[in-house]
Amino acid sequence: MFGEFIVGLPTNATRGVAMASRLAGRVAFVNVGFDWPRATFCRVRGDYDKAMAGVWALAAAGLPVSLSAVVLRSTVHALPYLCQIADVLDAGKLKLILPLRKGNALGLAEREFVTVAEAHEVFERLTELRGVHDWLPAVRMTPWTAATEGHMIVIEPDGAAQAWPVYDQPDLSLPLGNLLAEPITAIWERYPYKASHYAKYLGSSIYTASRAGAACASTRTWPPGPATRTGPGGNSTAGPPHGLRRSPQDRRFAAAVMDLPRPLPSTCRCAGRGPGPSPSRRWSSGSMRSASTTRPTGRRWPRRLTWT
Repeated sequence: MFGEFIVGLPTNATRGVAMASRLAGRVAFVNVGFDWPRATFCRVRGDYDKAMAGVWALAAAGLPVSLSAVVLRSTVHALPYLCQIADVLDAGKLKLILPLRKGNALGLAEREFVTVAEAHEVFERLTELRGVHDWLPAVRMTPWTAATEGHMIVIEPDGAAQAWPVYDQPDLSLPLGNLLAEPITAIWERYPYKASHYAKYLGSSIYTASRAGAACASTRTWPPGPATRTGPGGNSTAGPPHGLRRSPQDRRFAAAVMDLPRPLPSTCRCAGRGPGPSPSRRWSSGSMRSASTTRPTGRRWPRRLTWT
């Protein structure tokens, strides 16, 4: 419909049931802001069931669907459930974004901001679970570092073009010109973040796991070296500032990361590998119990995971 342009629609899907048939054939894909399972979604975003009905309607109309979510310290424990939801919906990808001081996040408590170092660990654990459970959607996580600063050119309805996010600018936006007054080539020439733009969309400045096939294959691309600049929200590859790593909130976050299950290798049912023994798993709501299965040497296990 738009020639050489690829048009995607970001939406919360609450009007998906009404609009799905009208959107079919008009956009290349739909990206739905979908933050976590029902309880967490209702607390963070709104009406889970209305949004889910909209997502199903968009998918039924033949529109490729992707999901995106903001990763908060208090919601990291729900990541595996979100991956499962994306897999059930046959989403093309799941995009995970660290928060920035903008919009609804202006009043967000400091403890909710996840550092780049912590995000790296969460993503690594999540991709391991993804391979074990054969979740198919691609996964992307965007950390805010010097390598991702200004990676996007945002065009407003009035034609104003801005580089985003630029950490030292008001509202995180750097004005570049107006698309109604000059060609995009002129705006591109004065755009100072071309390297960040290419790196982000080529996947070299963000954490990535490609859409999996039957063999559960995934690839990971990490940022090329530590960033020297600290982005807003206390996100820095050097670790959290102001002693956050030693705070009670940070210790609770670390416990939540460790509680993302790390199953035994023998439970993986990927192509070319036998199922092997599959011990049952359950979560202990009380104090940690000793596991009845011997730990392999050098293997770390979640603190609350018990084997029976």
